[in-house]
Amino acid sequence: MAIELSVKVLDSLERLIKTLLHEMCHLAAAYIDNVNSPPHGKTFYKYANAIIAKYPFVEITTYHDYDIHYKYQYICTGAGCGKEFGRHSKVKNMEEIRCRHCHSSFEFKGSFNPDGTPIKQRQTSQYTRFQQEYSREIGVNFPKIKGAQLLAIVAQEYRVYLQAPEEYYPGISQIGTA
Repeated sequence: MAIELSVKVLDSLERLIKTLLHEMCHLAAAYIDNVNSPPHGKTFYKYANAIIAKYPFVEITTYHDYDIHYKYQYICTGAGCGKEFGRHSKVKNMEEIRCRHCHSSFEFKGSFNPDGTPIKQRQTSQYTRFQQEYSREIGVNFPKIKGAQLLAIVAQEYRVYLQAPEEYYPGISQIGTA
């Protein structure tokens, strides 16, 4: 048995202390009294009350009411539902999640900072777009070119492109001889 903590939830000393005390009551019940069930039964409260008797300023509860910040937020598309949920990581396949209240799909609401303001999406730079497109083209036509050699070719081609962007056509035929 181990205590696992989430730095995304326990973002203050107060939350950390409350959570550790709660989890330590579980460990004491399991290791000292060999009691795991019910998780918040008499044995759990025996240790919680012992801690509170010694340190009356602490609070040990069986739940938490922490307001947790989730960077990625979603909203239900069901008519009149509007339930929202958040995650620390972005949902990869939106088709796989459904609202537990109305069984409708969710849509991505956006990425948000801890203060609730939207996170501005960075624009992809011109060089990054060029690199992605050109690297893909090189990879298809010349699969043996990899790593540093590929990056050197892309950088060289980008310099040529910058000199005359409207006239530029990737010099893929020259790569085989380079």
